[in-house]
Amino acid sequence: MNIRPFRHRDLDEVMRLVDRTLEDRYTPDFFLGMWEVAPQGFLVAEERGRVAGFVLAVLADVGTLRILMMCVAPDHRRRGIASALLEDVTAAHRPRVVFLEVKKGNIAALRLYQRHGFVVTESLPDFYPDGSPGYRMEKRLQ
Repeated sequence: MNIRPFRHRDLDEVMRLVDRTLEDRYTPDFFLGMWEVAPQGFLVAEERGRVAGFVLAVLADVGTLRILMMCVAPDHRRRGIASALLEDVTAAHRPRVVFLEVKKGNIAALRLYQRHGFVVTESLPDFYPDGSPGYRMEKRLQ
C-alpha cells in the first residue's frame, strides 16, 4: 500500500469509490474544489495501482484539522488503510486538535476513531442530508 497526494487522474476512481460506499452523493467539482483549497488534506491509498481509499481534510483554523471524509473500498477494509490515511493526514498538518463527524450507526468507523484516541464530544441530531444523527468526535494531540 502506498499513501500519496491525490492527483487529477484519481478522480474517476474516487468517484466510483464514493458511489459504491457512501449514501450521500457528491459531484466531481466538489472533490476538485477541495483539492484546490486543501491539497495536503486530500490523500489516497493506492494498492496495485488502484485507489483503495482516500481521506479529505481541511484546516478549520490554525492548529485544528477537520476530517471531512474518509472512505475505503469494502474489499480493502480491515487491512490498516483507514489507520494509515488518518495518521498520514494528521502528520502532514501537525494539528493540536483533529475533529470529524460520523453517523451514529457507523459502528466500524466509531470503533476505528476510538482506537485512534478520538472521543465523542457532541451528539448531532439530523446532521446528515438523509436526516441521520451523528456524533462529533475529537482528538487532542498536545
